[in-house]
Amino acid sequence: MNERGLKMIWFSAVSHREDPRVSLDGVPAPCHEVDSLFETVLLIKPVGDAMKLEIVKCDSCKLDPGTILMLDPSTMLIKKG
Repeated sequence: MNERGLKMIWFSAVSHREDPRVSLDGVPAPCHEVDSLFETVLLIKPVGDAMKLEIVKCDSCKLDPGTILMLDPSTMLIKKG
């Protein structure tokens, strides 16, 4: 990443509710074994007409892990849940 001058990479993965594997930080499978590669991990879950954003891990955030945010898909605005 540094060799290419990149500061940030967006990565996504699909987790399955039937898969109980998680890292010590709470990062679910399939990323639980490589969670040290990520500074920030968000889980996106649909809730009614909005999307719940659960902060699982965030090394540089001002919000604590476990904080819930809501994303309004019609406006793409985020608010504290």
